[in-house]
Amino acid sequence: MMTNQALQTRRLLIGQLLVLAGTFKFVFPEVAEVCVSEEFHASCPADKVILVNSAQFGRMQVGRCIKKPDEFLGCTNDVLHILDKWCSGRQECSFQVAIDDELETANENCLDFLMKYLKMDYTCLRVAAKCTSNQPNVISDNNGYLSSSMLDTKGCGSTRSPWLISASPGQIIKIDMIDFAVSRQDYNLISCGSVYGFIIENSLGINHTICGGRSRKRALYTSKTNSVEIYFLRNERRKQAHFILSYSATVKKEEPRNTDIFHISSIVVVSGIAGAAIVLSVIAVVCGVVYINKYRMKQEMKRANLYKTYSTTGSNVQAYYRPVTIDQSENNATCWDMSLVPPNQMTLLSDKCTCPTLQMRNQGDKTEGEIPLERQSLYSSIRST
Repeated sequence: MMTNQALQTRRLLIGQLLVLAGTFKFVFPEVAEVCVSEEFHASCPADKVILVNSAQFGRMQVGRCIKKPDEFLGCTNDVLHILDKWCSGRQECSFQVAIDDELETANENCLDFLMKYLKMDYTCLRVAAKCTSNQPNVISDNNGYLSSSMLDTKGCGSTRSPWLISASPGQIIKIDMIDFAVSRQDYNLISCGSVYGFIIENSLGINHTICGGRSRKRALYTSKTNSVEIYFLRNERRKQAHFILSYSATVKKEEPRNTDIFHISSIVVVSGIAGAAIVLSVIAVVCGVVYINKYRMKQEMKRANLYKTYSTTGSNVQAYYRPVTIDQSENNATCWDMSLVPPNQMTLLSDKCTCPTLQMRNQGDKTEGEIPLERQSLYSSIRST
């Protein structure tokens, strides 16, 4: 004997399996192969319509219609636009594949005398089907589909009984379109091929035209508010083929406020000023380091007695020099290398220096020669300043 809890668990599992079975039946499409001279019939429940996903006409592969492979196997023609016109958007459709029908006329890739067949897959798509006359039909689902065929069969979506899609506050509604009246020649048509109806936002006074004939599937409209009203028109083109609108409610993205923009601008300005200050600080530090290094080198040269300014006969002479010890006959004497002294100032020091031989440089040219010098100390002859 099963307990009540076990019975409830069993019923729950059975219910879940039934839901899964129904879901998978909807997800996986029906695939049909229709040979020449055969009839095809498809039908969906009252709240669903046929949606053809793909359709090919030719000699695709060996199967029910082609029994043996040959060298002509593999040719195919895309005839989705024809099956859309015959079946898509309708609750049911029936036709016969004949050698002289529209399918054969669309054949471009297979030889005419070869036997061909039709392969198609389709699903039954659930659409809004409950409506009342002479008042708007409110739809509160977050997503779903509207079919123009419901206008012909039940009067749903007319000017007297439009669809009213209402989402939650703060949401907007995105609407896409699948047009089954589009032929291959109409793909990506820029102009409005045919007026199918209107999308209205009464609170804003917006009236958006539903144009057909541009492409099979495209984004149609995104609302500004959480409520739109949709109604369809009857016209000759739409009598030959139907269309489907898909809608979905989504959260509206908030646009940045003026205060946010000002805040962002302030951040950008402050960041720019801070960046400029950092750059200037870096430049100042680099210049300071260079100046300090030069100053430090100058001080070190002074401490090493490598830089002095002398005054002779009223003229200032600035020179780099280094002490050099020269072996003379009597004893070692110290002289001074005057190689960097400007030539026009060399004469001011030539009779005061103690070097018997001096390397003289005049703008890069070397000249060797002896300069008669008195054996006196440089410091006793030249007054340091």
